[in-house]
Amino acid sequence: MSKRFFNTVLGGLAVVVLLAIFLKTIGLFDSRIKTYPATLGKLEINLEKEALVFRDELILSANVEGKVDFLVEEAQRVYAGQTIATITPMTVQTQDSDGANGEEGTNKDQLEFSQYMVDIDTIRSNIKSLEDELSYLVKQNKYAEIADVEDRLSSFYLVQRAYDQQGGIMPSRTTVSASIEGGRYVVTAPKAGLIGLEISPFDQLFSVQNMHLIQYSTLPELPASHVRREVKNGDVFLRIVDNKESYLVVNLTPEEMSYFKVGNLSEVIIGEDRITAEIYQLVRTEQQTGIIFRLFEDYPKMTEYRHVNVQLIPEKTEGILIKSSSILEEEGQMGVKVLSPSGVVRFVPIKIKARIGDDAVIHSDFYTLSKAEGTNESIKTVNLYDEILEEP
Repeated sequence: MSKRFFNTVLGGLAVVVLLAIFLKTIGLFDSRIKTYPATLGKLEINLEKEALVFRDELILSANVEGKVDFLVEEAQRVYAGQTIATITPMTVQTQDSDGANGEEGTNKDQLEFSQYMVDIDTIRSNIKSLEDELSYLVKQNKYAEIADVEDRLSSFYLVQRAYDQQGGIMPSRTTVSASIEGGRYVVTAPKAGLIGLEISPFDQLFSVQNMHLIQYSTLPELPASHVRREVKNGDVFLRIVDNKESYLVVNLTPEEMSYFKVGNLSEVIIGEDRITAEIYQLVRTEQQTGIIFRLFEDYPKMTEYRHVNVQLIPEKTEGILIKSSSILEEEGQMGVKVLSPSGVVRFVPIKIKARIGDDAVIHSDFYTLSKAEGTNESIKTVNLYDEILEEP
């Protein structure tokens, strides 16, 4: 009797031990596994950057030598045909780039801008390589990789189109047409806009048409602007800014660019002003990465700034909030490990919306993957309150 009882106890213990080993193997009783529940959350990103300012502006150059008297002030709004300056004919000394009298000629207004242009041959070579890569991906049915290649191609196409339209970087200036009254030349505004009295030799480079053609890493430190009160024939001395829209070009890392989506809105802080900007275009080539923002609002000193410190705040990204340490890759697919109620650990694919530091926001329940033209596949992903492994 006692022997039978003893064998029963031993058998029971063996079953318990084997069960414990099994459960430990699948992870249910493994104390080393740390999990947390998938919850809804938001990521708010704040990037401090320096931006270059592009404006649709008319740069006026003199058609006579003389002394300039301005009848308007910086940032004053003028209408087409309004008298904005007079030029009294007289012989003037040449001016240096700071606007003071000097020995150098005024050819500083006519800098050689081609040295700041992207390498168009490299751009064309990149386009050919990406087109070949896209064709290969389509043939191999690797549709998950196609969107990234198409995004990169679109940036290269913007550069190529800008070059084809104007043949390279084009300086922008307009010679004023002035009438003579009482021995002075009277200058009127050719168009409506805001007055810009501050002048820099680089003003002609920063036209909207040149945005995609500039290799921004080659730009020197931009010189200080100045008000020019004496001009020779051909000297730039005034700008008229179309304030309906302006552009900010900001260099960003590829990870920082992932926080923004073309067509969405982003908050831009310039000084004390908070401005809503459109995420207009991506700059994503082998040479540089960044974003062009389009602004439809005025801000103080917008006619003066050529570069400005900004804070960029993308739209708050909502979704399932997880830890970046939970993300891993299996066979080219990003995902996390989820612990099921039965104790089974399984790999679950994810699609990341935004990621910064220790946190990431992902799609919940399902996300769509483009498989071919006109067809999509719905991929099951993380659900709310799934138990996610902290460090798989």
